[in-house]
Amino acid sequence: NGYIYTKLNTFLLYYFAQFIMWVHSSVIFLVFVAATASAAALDDGDCPKQYPEGMRPIHECCVVGKNPKGNLTAEQRAAIHICTNLANTASGLAAAGYGCFTECLLIRTGRMGEDKTLNKEKYLKDLQNEFHEDFLEPAKKALDLCLEKKLKAKCPSGIDGVMQCFIVQLMLNCPAQFWTDGEECKETRAFVEKCGENPEFRP
Repeated sequence: NGYIYTKLNTFLLYYFAQFIMWVHSSVIFLVFVAATASAAALDDGDCPKQYPEGMRPIHECCVVGKNPKGNLTAEQRAAIHICTNLANTASGLAAAGYGCFTECLLIRTGRMGEDKTLNKEKYLKDLQNEFHEDFLEPAKKALDLCLEKKLKAKCPSGIDGVMQCFIVQLMLNCPAQFWTDGEECKETRAFVEKCGENPEFRP
């Protein structure tokens, strides 16, 4: 599975690593598009395997506001570097004891325990340092919802499914001042609500 991430082209890689980085004024080193989920049940037969060409990415419709006092920590930078290197090596993540890239990143930043259980309290506390305050309540609700749902996932711990769900629920409940109105974003929202949960998505 190590080479699955060689080009870092899965939706989840984009949105999870960006989740730490895009709320800061940091150089973005990954190219990825959101893997997202919705409360509606997904019918795989109705959803494409690739993100529709020309459709506006949802992260361009909801530009997540950062906390102006927040900074990317040395621990976070190191975690991103280590996990990216492992993901670019055949069996690198598995050999290091990680089920997937997301799991590596969460454990390395202390947001998940070695027992593969998400540390919800730390996760939400970290969000306070990273997000604009208007995103905090939507983020809490999104995390609560996604932890309760039975989600499709590739990672044995299921955390990639939770993070996919979390990111899209956050995007779909974007505070009004951060959401871009227009037909393109309406189309994107409708598509993501229906098909975002698909773990097979590729950009």
